[in-house]
Amino acid sequence: PVQAFVSGKIWLDRRSISLGIVPAGRGRETAVIARAFGQGVDLGTVTAKARKGVVEVKAVPSGKEWVVTIRLPEGAPPGRIEDVVEITSSIAGEPAAEVLVVGSVTEPPK
Repeated sequence: PVQAFVSGKIWLDRRSISLGIVPAGRGRETAVIARAFGQGVDLGTVTAKARKGVVEVKAVPSGKEWVVTIRLPEGAPPGRIEDVVEITSSIAGEPAAEVLVVGSVTEPPK
């Protein structure tokens, strides 16, 4: 058997994130590192957005890489967390890289 993974010019340190079980009224934050896939590739400006808006995201440069912070707000409703973060660069024609975000928020105590 032959397997292959086709990648664009954005390398991410992970393609899926579990925020785990988050207590009601609390938030959670994690980060994904984005860098160029190969030497001589300049990503330019990197941007990130949450497809459903369940999580908040921000891309910040850090040397030759970018740190994409993914944050579940404190007021997230109880239930399943599911969103996709799209990370794009300034490279013309380069498709967005995607990070699946999952988890759950517990019911508030009664």
